[in-house]
Amino acid sequence: MSPALLWGILVYQWVTIHFSLVDASSQCYFPNGAEAEGWSACNPDADVSFCCSFQYDYTCYNNLLCQDGKGRVVRGACTDQSWTDPACPQYCQNYKLGGTDLIPCNNVTKDHISYCCDHAIDNCCDTGDGRFDVLPYPTSLIATWNPAASEYEVLPGASATASSTSPSLSSSSVSTTTTSSSTASTVSNSSNNDSGLSKGAQIGIGVGVAGGVLLAALLAYLLWRVHKMHEAVKQQHDLNSRTYPPSTMTDTDFSQSYPQPWQYKNTGISQATQAQLVAESELSTETRRYELHTTSR
Repeated sequence: MSPALLWGILVYQWVTIHFSLVDASSQCYFPNGAEAEGWSACNPDADVSFCCSFQYDYTCYNNLLCQDGKGRVVRGACTDQSWTDPACPQYCQNYKLGGTDLIPCNNVTKDHISYCCDHAIDNCCDTGDGRFDVLPYPTSLIATWNPAASEYEVLPGASATASSTSPSLSSSSVSTTTTSSSTASTVSNSSNNDSGLSKGAQIGIGVGVAGGVLLAALLAYLLWRVHKMHEAVKQQHDLNSRTYPPSTMTDTDFSQSYPQPWQYKNTGISQATQAQLVAESELSTETRRYELHTTSR
């Protein structure tokens, strides 16, 4: 396996692990456990957070509810898939798929804390059947959507604390009201100091350690490959040296096998004949040289 291919595989695995961990920490769910697409945690750094929809420009409030620009109040989603954590909004959970509107009953109760679930019992606000209170009041904004970061940005010092009075289950003679209080985790930037590192920090540390281990393994492999390549080159060089020893013959050794021009003096041969013999001798010498080099290769 080539180093480039191995590097690509390691980078792909690191990216896959990183984004799967990030997605797992910020994924939102509806009360039926289905994934809430288009919803995001109001406090991305909290272990559990309620969620609002960025697609509809919702903002997050300290009563664990979402609100749009027209003042419409919505029970959103939660990062706890089981919805058992008190950081999840404890309202209208019978409406399990998707978010649901909360209908204000202030025209009847003359306050700003009484609500009914949308599509609830007929005349819920008038009769009180299914009506509940949402606290605290007055509400305050705790997070807004940050398009650049693709997540909700918690306002400095903001916190979420919700207290609700469950719907009244009244009949003609019996009216039972139970009160439950739920305190969500503080969503300020320092909310997790008392309980240690936040989930986001823990995930970041885990991803960093995993990435460091992968890079160290890649570096070790590359060093091993370089060492093996160096040994292979050295072995090939030694093999070539033993197979093709350098030639020790010189041009003088060949020239001695043929008569030189001065050897034709006083032999009774004409100058034209001598010139022809010298030319043939030089041509034969060049041919021998060429054949010798060819053979030595």
